[in-house]
Amino acid sequence: YAKKVLNSLGVESLFEYILDITKSKYIPKPSVEPLITYLKKNKINLKTCVYFEDLEKNLENAHKYGITTVHIKEQINKKKTIQPFIDFRFKSILVALNTINKTYN
Repeated sequence: YAKKVLNSLGVESLFEYILDITKSKYIPKPSVEPLITYLKKNKINLKTCVYFEDLEKNLENAHKYGITTVHIKEQINKKKTIQPFIDFRFKSILVALNTINKTYN
C-alpha cells in the first residue's frame, strides 16, 4: 500500500526501503523490533533513519532508539501539545519531503 501511495505522489524514488507488515513477519506496529532487526542486519545507523507515521503511538518506540520521527497528520491541532517522542509534524508526506528538500539542498 505504501509503495502505491508514494508512487501516486511521485516520490517513491526518494525512499530506499519500505518496511511493511509482510516484511515485518506480521509483527504489528507499534513494535519497532522488525525495523531495528532490518537496520542492524544491513549495518544502517539508526541516527540516519526517519520514521514517517500517521499514528502518534507508533512513533514512540522508534524515538527511543534514536530514529528521527515524523508525524503526518492532515489536521494539526496547534493547541495540542506535541508528544516528546515526535521530532516533527507535517500535514502531508509531500509537505514533509518538500521541507526536508529545501532544508538540505
